[in-house]
Amino acid sequence: MNHSKFFTGRQLCDLRCKWIVLVCMFAWMFACKTTESATQASLSQDGNLEQTDSDKEISTKARLLFEDANKTLEAARKANAYDFAALERKYKAAFQADNRLVEAAYNLGVLAQMQNRAAEAESYYKGVLKQRPDFSAAAVNLGVLAINAGDLGKAQSILEAAADIYPDDAESRAQLANVYARLGDANRAIQSARESLYRDPQNLSAYKAMMATYLSIKQYDLLRLVAARVKDVRKDDPDTAYYLGLAALGEGKDADAKALFLRTLELYSGHFDAAVELAKMELRYENSESAETALRRVLQMDGRNIPALVGLAVSYRELGQLDKAMQIYDEIDKLNPNQPETAFNRGVILSKKGEPEKAIEYFKKYIQLLGGRTVVDHPVYANIRQEEAVILKREEDRRAAEEEKRQEEKRQLEEKKQKEEELHKVQAEAKGGGSNAQPGAGK
Repeated sequence: MNHSKFFTGRQLCDLRCKWIVLVCMFAWMFACKTTESATQASLSQDGNLEQTDSDKEISTKARLLFEDANKTLEAARKANAYDFAALERKYKAAFQADNRLVEAAYNLGVLAQMQNRAAEAESYYKGVLKQRPDFSAAAVNLGVLAINAGDLGKAQSILEAAADIYPDDAESRAQLANVYARLGDANRAIQSARESLYRDPQNLSAYKAMMATYLSIKQYDLLRLVAARVKDVRKDDPDTAYYLGLAALGEGKDADAKALFLRTLELYSGHFDAAVELAKMELRYENSESAETALRRVLQMDGRNIPALVGLAVSYRELGQLDKAMQIYDEIDKLNPNQPETAFNRGVILSKKGEPEKAIEYFKKYIQLLGGRTVVDHPVYANIRQEEAVILKREEDRRAAEEEKRQEEKRQLEEKKQKEEELHKVQAEAKGGGSNAQPGAGK
């Protein structure tokens, strides 16, 4: 998981002879059209990202507001509880007081990034670089955003250029190591991480890239060795606990892995990857109640996460809360109406609810959404046959019930007719007996 660093002071970089190269590198980025949020629009209208005379001193008011925001940030770190709205208000106030205070804008980008608002974060970082091309952290974070978006080619291009532009920068090389690790190039990943640590022996990102690399090649002992070094840099690092959890998971030590993922979330409650791993473990154990709790945690961080929503719906289904499960699938359909798995799972729920006709409708929709590419022995066909058998049995039961009802009505009719005939016979005999009676003898 990639975390960006906050700036809490005026950390200036040496431009050297790279100014022109840097401006050329990022010129295409500023030409790109991006979707802006309401926050970004207001910043643009206020002119907060315009070039200013760098020789002028930052206003006292802006500095004081920035220091106040930093105090709030430090308190949030210690409490492991971030009030993002409050932090954003404070840094915005500092930036609006003096729009040359680009560290405030950078921190707003980091806050947006922490909340998965990538487009907004990107806009802040580009604005910072437009005003201060020497701000290496903003350039590196554009690469980090590309990593998180899964665009490793773009990330590699940005970070390799940044590493060239900032020859003394450790973070760009650490993030390059991260990219190489994800691309499966373990040798380049380790080499780039070492180059980062040569420039900054305490660079956490480099250590984490090493752990990710050793995890990918299943060198768990080396991963633990790196994790032990991290403790000298940061005693309680959530990502280190997370990587140790993945190592334990890779070794089949599920109990240890679960404890480490919980420890990760204890150190940083917003650690999305740890929350996802916990949810996956609970789903694998088919522990529906625990899975629901774990998935709810994931959705608190990313309410539009379709795999988490699917998992939650499945948990509700297994708990017998079928209506709740269908409500979750309604949410999924709003996000992506053409999810084959959603159609299939709706069919399963409708089957459980005793609605085979509707279940078949969704099973067939599932096949249609897959473009009819399902194999002949795909389980969905067994589901359809099962529902058709239910319908056939229901029809047979209906006909049998109707036949039984007809037979019962016929029996009752015959019984009634028999009783009527017997009654008529009795009445006739009684009437006939009265007319044939002998008169009594007189005295």
